[in-house]
Amino acid sequence: MQGPYADHLVDASDVCSNCLRLVRLERVDPARGGLTADLDSHLERHPRRTSVEFGPHEIPSRSKGVFCSCGVEGVHERLWNPDDVGEGRFRELLKRAIATLEEKDVTLRRKRAIGHALQAYRHGDDVDEALAAGIEAGIVAAIGASSEVTV
Repeated sequence: MQGPYADHLVDASDVCSNCLRLVRLERVDPARGGLTADLDSHLERHPRRTSVEFGPHEIPSRSKGVFCSCGVEGVHERLWNPDDVGEGRFRELLKRAIATLEEKDVTLRRKRAIGHALQAYRHGDDVDEALAAGIEAGIVAAIGASSEVTV
């Protein structure tokens, strides 16, 4: 998948793919004068949305993991199939996706994004396709509104 939905949510290393919540934050390293430059170590877990738990594993040192409050370990795990989501669950994912984008300072028109996503979902697109269409429409509408010149 490509586009803003993939870049900011599904393929992002700071967003849970199962519930679309922001689960990692930028780490501030005061010893280095602010944010770290190393891409692998610039994020830390969100203390309110994640927990450190121990799961069953043959090797005890590998049993520790960071779990999202939705129950998955890691940001790229999903418990649902994009083709098997009801409208209630879709609406919940849509709300969380928009809230997460706003937390990440992505500018979009909420109503346009919601309208396009719901329309795409009701016309048979799967969850990922519908969310991608809605988010892209919301971002394009925000860009168009900001570039309008009034005389």
